[in-house]
Amino acid sequence: MGKITLVLGLILVLVGGYQTSTSFKERQSLTIGVVLVGLGVVLLIVAGFTMNTSSKVEKKDKIEVVSENEEDLEDSVQIIENDEGKLLEIRLAEGEEYDIPEGWTSNTKYLDASTGKWFDVYKQPLTPEYFKERFNELSKVNLVDDTLLIEDIVIEPGEVNDVFQILFREETQIIGTLNDLGEIKILTALLEDDYVYDNVEIARNILKIATPLVKEESHFDLLDEIGFLTTDYLDEVVVTTLDDVEYRVELKITEDENYSTIFQIILSE
Repeated sequence: MGKITLVLGLILVLVGGYQTSTSFKERQSLTIGVVLVGLGVVLLIVAGFTMNTSSKVEKKDKIEVVSENEEDLEDSVQIIENDEGKLLEIRLAEGEEYDIPEGWTSNTKYLDASTGKWFDVYKQPLTPEYFKERFNELSKVNLVDDTLLIEDIVIEPGEVNDVFQILFREETQIIGTLNDLGEIKILTALLEDDYVYDNVEIARNILKIATPLVKEESHFDLLDEIGFLTTDYLDEVVVTTLDDVEYRVELKITEDENYSTIFQIILSE
């Protein structure tokens, strides 16, 4: 409609101009020409307004279509699984809903750098009871020693944080430090040198439970990177931070001149 009005306006302006010019030369009335030019100008103004409004509506429609794009809706829910298909995390954009497993909580947020969206991260809370359940489940597969199964976890109140201590053997133990929500924020393993295989598997169990997003096939590379698989750092504390998780490894010599490894994971709040 806007384009037709524009064409009519131009025609009227041209015809009116011609009529006015002719009438002026022949000394006739200029009324008709002036009226035609006036009508043409009015039509040109109307055409311009109509086309401008149409352009704005079209642009607005495109914006609404983009905001309702199916890919955007899919990106509002991110399902994180391991290679075996085990559900590890559910990330929800603000205002989105999803069937969250019973007992899962969200205490952290995740920023998707590719979209700039913030997500609430839902996952199984790392409670002492859950740690016991998962550790025993893994130990029955990769550790044949029954002494490396957790029987009970007793929480001891502390001045700053509550803690628990798991004694496996004389010099093999795991200490857990809890946050205010009763979830594990620090895991410390004291490992004796006489059981190299057990030490590595205990460390891998801790990685699988505390940092499930780390792929299992990269565990040995990770342990090597943080200094767990070497004796080069005697009496030193090697600190490595990867993906907001702090790893600490300390190698010491005991009174009976054996190596003792302290392996610690500090999880971000």
